[in-house]
Amino acid sequence: MVQETTTRHLHAVPDESEVPTGLVWHDEPSDHEPETQHSDTTPVSGRVMPASEADTSLTPAQADRAQITNRLRASIEAAHTYALLCWTRRWETAMDYVMDPALRQQMLDQAEEDLDTKVAAAEKASRRAVRPEEQVKTEKRLERLQRREISEMEVDARVLRARTSRLAGRCVVPAAVIVGPVLLAASGTWIGLLVWPAAWGWLSIQGRAMARADVKTTATEQPPSVIETRARQLAEASTEAVVGAAVATTVVGASDDENQILTRLAGWSELAKERGLDGTTPGDPTLAETGLSVVVTCAGRITPEALIKKTNMVRSLLGVPTGIALDIVQGERGDQAVVRIRTRTPQRDMEWQPGKEGVGVDVTTGEVVDLEVYHRMLIAGASRSGKTVMMRVLMAKVVADPNARLILIDAKRVEAARWKHVARTACTPDEISTLAAELKKEMTRRYEEISKTGRAWAPSPQNPRLVIVVDEGAEVIAMDHKDLAILENLRSLAMMGGEAEMHLWWCTQKPIKTGDGRGIDSAIAGQMTGALVCLRTTTPAEARTVLGEDANAAGWNSHLLERAGLALIRDGERGPDPVAVWNLSDEEKVLALPPQTRWGLPDTEVHEPITEPEETEAEEAEEDEGQGDGNWIGAQHAVMQALHTGPKTTAQLQEITGYSKSMIHNALGQHEAAGKVVKGPGHRAAWRAL
Repeated sequence: MVQETTTRHLHAVPDESEVPTGLVWHDEPSDHEPETQHSDTTPVSGRVMPASEADTSLTPAQADRAQITNRLRASIEAAHTYALLCWTRRWETAMDYVMDPALRQQMLDQAEEDLDTKVAAAEKASRRAVRPEEQVKTEKRLERLQRREISEMEVDARVLRARTSRLAGRCVVPAAVIVGPVLLAASGTWIGLLVWPAAWGWLSIQGRAMARADVKTTATEQPPSVIETRARQLAEASTEAVVGAAVATTVVGASDDENQILTRLAGWSELAKERGLDGTTPGDPTLAETGLSVVVTCAGRITPEALIKKTNMVRSLLGVPTGIALDIVQGERGDQAVVRIRTRTPQRDMEWQPGKEGVGVDVTTGEVVDLEVYHRMLIAGASRSGKTVMMRVLMAKVVADPNARLILIDAKRVEAARWKHVARTACTPDEISTLAAELKKEMTRRYEEISKTGRAWAPSPQNPRLVIVVDEGAEVIAMDHKDLAILENLRSLAMMGGEAEMHLWWCTQKPIKTGDGRGIDSAIAGQMTGALVCLRTTTPAEARTVLGEDANAAGWNSHLLERAGLALIRDGERGPDPVAVWNLSDEEKVLALPPQTRWGLPDTEVHEPITEPEETEAEEAEEDEGQGDGNWIGAQHAVMQALHTGPKTTAQLQEITGYSKSMIHNALGQHEAAGKVVKGPGHRAAWRAL
């Protein structure tokens, strides 16, 4: 028995009078039944739906509205996604900016610049101070600033403040967009709520632009032709040959230290990011007779000047040992700097001999360096930095000139004893005061001669150039007082002596202009425009005092000189390349110089070499006994101890302490200048301690 199945189809029924309005069902045979042919006249069997039954079908208008609604919903969802994308990207960018790893180095640089600015302002205030109490106050403030070091805690505080400021700057606009409409609505301005959809729409547009920018297009790669393949192979082969030749010429014979530095240099790009040196690209290193050098190209926010300030950072990046000098100078192009690492010292004959050219040799280029000696000069360097040797080389050039005379002011007497056969010397306060007065008188005479003829001074053996060397400037400043007028006359000489061919050299171990024990007089230092010679100093501030306020920024870092005998010479022609000075440490070579006529005023000058009178054995014994082994500091201490027991005359002090009359006189002058002792009225009055 076969079960009959039918399929029900829904058909629209025409609205006619004899048929009820509605829908009707009719049956069709299933696939299992053979189709039955119906004629057009065969009536359709089915069920007619009454008009009262609910119609759930969609009309065309409803279908259009549904389609529009769906599209609008999809568009809003897409726009919301774009807005979230834009907000996420901008927040990530803001956080990267806030947490920038290079910010700490920037804050350290800013702290150092602020400290340098304060030091410069304190020096300016000290120079302008008029009243004594103001001068003492400014000098103390300057000393505190010069001793100050930037602490890690201060840098951390600056970094925290900078990050907070950056975060607040990035959040101020979003916070205003979120909170602003609420405040406007609370005040009755409901239209302010339109800010939210406007901001949302702006984020959506930006997010869509970002999404489109992230889309990557792909293309089918066409295989290169035979000619293109061969050309690329030749280019790669030639590049490898060039690079191989460069490496071979720069690393052959490198030492262990040099190989370690070259290894660190190869990883510069990765190491630079960790040390705030992004934007710097090193070139191929070269190895010369003085060591390694490499040209670094600067881009972005890093300039050659900024890289010079980060010399210690570069030293740390390359792992350069502390005993090897590293300096950075400006390159040939504006965006280039040259890093030079002096890993080698060429074998040269550095001993000074009579007639030897120049004053030394450039340690970078190996060229002989000469220095014009007939102009004002400032020479400074810490103890045992080679300042005395540098002075000897320069003074020997003057002694060798028949049209010049050397004058040496030496408060310590040691160097003056070695040059007294070729130079006019002065050591005690009275001698220095007398000499300074004679020099000022000579300068006045020369300018009177120049004013009569209108011609420049012509040096000759009878009217020679005069080079006045002041050694140990701090001692000269300390011994001066208004009755001696030493500094007053030397200042006039520094300001006006050039046209009269009278040139002042000021030398000191203490290159500071303020405070107790200062080694440079501010008025004299301002006239030292001829040459600035600086050997190794203790601090960067001392280098700036001698070589100029821009010294450290321009690479004139005398505090980084690695050994004695190296000098930086700033005369308007040279760069910050150290000069190795000829070695004239052997005083026997100075004593062996041929005797010269010593200068004096025209009415007293002796044109024959002056020899010292021979002392008798008794005088030598008395002098040796009175000198107390040349212990000037001991003489000052002994004088103060004697005066603490009560007033004493000079003769009594000489008898009590056992020091010579000249040493007692000098000690009293030092203590009087410091305000520690005072003399009573009268020529032979007693001294008493204050």
